[in-house]
Amino acid sequence: MFKIKRFIKCYKNFSIILANFLVLFLIINLVIFGALYLRGERFTGSKIYGEDVLRKAYPDLSEEDRNILLDETWPQIQIYQPFTQFKEIPSKGKFVNINKNGFRVIENQCEYPISKENYNIFVFGGSTLFSTGVEDYKTIPSFMQKQLRAQSSRNDICVYNFGRSHYYSLQERALFENLILNGQIPNVAIFVDGLNEHYFEPANTEKLSQFVSGKKKFAFLFSDLPINRVIQFFLKNSIDIKTDDNLKMEEQNKILFQRYLVNKKMIDAIGNDYDIKTYFVVQPIPVYNYNLSYHTVYNNGFASSIIKGVMPRKQFYELLFEHYLEAKDKSNMMWLADMQSGRKENFYIDAVHYTAKFNEEIAKEIVHALK
Repeated sequence: MFKIKRFIKCYKNFSIILANFLVLFLIINLVIFGALYLRGERFTGSKIYGEDVLRKAYPDLSEEDRNILLDETWPQIQIYQPFTQFKEIPSKGKFVNINKNGFRVIENQCEYPISKENYNIFVFGGSTLFSTGVEDYKTIPSFMQKQLRAQSSRNDICVYNFGRSHYYSLQERALFENLILNGQIPNVAIFVDGLNEHYFEPANTEKLSQFVSGKKKFAFLFSDLPINRVIQFFLKNSIDIKTDDNLKMEEQNKILFQRYLVNKKMIDAIGNDYDIKTYFVVQPIPVYNYNLSYHTVYNNGFASSIIKGVMPRKQFYELLFEHYLEAKDKSNMMWLADMQSGRKENFYIDAVHYTAKFNEEIAKEIVHALK
């Protein structure tokens, strides 16, 4: 009898502690959720930089329009897609529109599926090609179509923006192949790369692997809670690059560089078989041939995040440049990494994404090479 009473007492005490813990956990998440909401999702996207930086990054937008644009841009929501693993979720907004077929809408967007009567150009890349942080009509592909039509006096030139967040050459190749499998064969395919080539595997690979294998099911339930978002934010920004890892980084860059060359070769082979002209663009990045003292975000208290997140790419770009110099045939290669060299102005609206003005300049360089 005594043991039963003791068990009941222990059970009651445990229940009270557990109930208090759950209530406290719920309250903490509600408070964080409210704080994030009131501060405009401050732990995601460009809004972490604050009003002063945002005003400099968007001098031509009113505060209202800027907030609408950033709300439509961040957080970037992706859904599963076979072969490529994920794509941006279809959306309709004032400034950001994503077609259900996986491309971002541009100004005077042509129909899809593509028409063989048109001259079709597919452009592939990561979020910089997607042109995160600017309006649909200020993206690189949108400027490309506008410039190509103006210079050729042809309205049948159709550009499609297949830029996607986190994508690099491996995923772009898979997307390119999948589009061809579905009968969407363009006249030209352009691949704008460099920044994201430093990824060893596609984003979300670990989560997808755990989900398929049935591991960490409990963790999935809490992965999107407000408290977890805050924890992940601080963990992400507390990672340091150790100088002792320089040798390891050098070996990793060589592996990634060879992977890029293989993907490039395979894309070329596919293009040749389907009579698709392929081009490969090496994009500008903030840590290669650019004076960071003119980088707005870098000079407003966020230097460490850029150094930690982007600096490892510099060594990779040196390998790319050697390859470009040694290449016998440069007819389908575009080296745009030096566009910032010697210039005293800001080219970025956040850590890595380009301003609308720089998007237009990059488009102009690509169009010039296409001619």
